[in-house]
Amino acid sequence: MEAPVLRTKFFIPPSRSEVVSRPRLFTLLNQGLDKRITTVCAPAGFGKSTLVSAWTQSVKPRVAWLSLDSADNDLTRFWTYVISALQTIDSSIGDVALAAVTRAQEGEILNIVSGFINDLVENSSEMILVLDDYHHVDSSTVNDSFLFFVENTPTNLHLVLLSRSDPAWPLAKFRARNQLAEIRAQDLRFTESETDAF
Repeated sequence: MEAPVLRTKFFIPPSRSEVVSRPRLFTLLNQGLDKRITTVCAPAGFGKSTLVSAWTQSVKPRVAWLSLDSADNDLTRFWTYVISALQTIDSSIGDVALAAVTRAQEGEILNIVSGFINDLVENSSEMILVLDDYHHVDSSTVNDSFLFFVENTPTNLHLVLLSRSDPAWPLAKFRARNQLAEIRAQDLRFTESETDAF
């Protein structure tokens, strides 16, 4: 029996009323929408999830959120959750890919991901996919398959990765192509006025 998809992994963390307003970081995130991917990388406790969850309430594109954990290093599980997360925006996205991924062999996964990308091309909606805690992904197979997805994702999908460390990707290539927006620990540190507000 296949394990059921845990829907709580798709919940956007609720914003707390006492969160300090950080418009300068919202501006950086908004500017990143013109690029393929935004990475928010900093150690634990820097407020990555808090920032991005608050920002998602102010953006126009619909947002799919996926909270990752160490169990998501399984290729089938990872793609089941990525596809299912985007189905929270449009339930018709990736039906064929989702059915195929549950019985796929490792060597078939890129063909399935290619079909999923083609599905996204056919969908004209602007979408954002947030992957929280991407640092849990330490499987090279999972990481490489997602890198393939990132490199080929259509322009109507923007990816946001929250992680304690940089993904094992050729980030210099994304920077050179102007496809990467980055928010790092130095950006997330409170300014003097934010400290006073806190």
